[in-house]
Amino acid sequence: MNIYKFYKIFLVISLCSIAWTYHEVPAYENGGIYITSPRPDETIKGNFAIAGSVDVNGFSHFELAFAYENSDLTSWFPIAASETRVKNGILAYWTTNLITDGVYKLRLRVFLEDGTFQDYLITPVIIQNDYASATTTTVESEKKIYTTNTEVASITAAPTATELSENPAILSNKEIEISIVFGVLGVLVIVLSTMLFSRFRK
Repeated sequence: MNIYKFYKIFLVISLCSIAWTYHEVPAYENGGIYITSPRPDETIKGNFAIAGSVDVNGFSHFELAFAYENSDLTSWFPIAASETRVKNGILAYWTTNLITDGVYKLRLRVFLEDGTFQDYLITPVIIQNDYASATTTTVESEKKIYTTNTEVASITAAPTATELSENPAILSNKEIEISIVFGVLGVLVIVLSTMLFSRFRK
């Protein structure tokens, strides 16, 4: 009985190991048609090398194309096409900086000589070429950097009084007194002269 229980435990562990091993097997091992790079959920940028294999019997040619990941449209945009059979190598280069950053899906379509084709799909593929500026914006937002416009009032200097030169026509007090004395003397001289002149005439 103990041996039977041990056998059951061993069987469960073995099945779990097999299931885990199967889970770890790369999904791209689909015969000779697969993409090894990029992988699902991978972020790519720049001139990205798409790697994989198109090594199957009856191979004619292959095409690579992309589409918006969440789009309901069936429009696919071509990346490259070739008649060269590739085995674990570079299929084409994808110039991602010509595309708006976002989430996309990538399709490898292999055409066979009998007129049929086989597809291999990678989704999602994230294109992010503007990562540096996005990070800078986020950091500045977290730091809450605010800029204020400070108005600087212009200061106008108060007018200063200009010192005027002395008016030469203005008489000093002493000069005024002298003028009065001479005036009084002049009047007296005139009065005396008039009186003397009148007496001599008589």
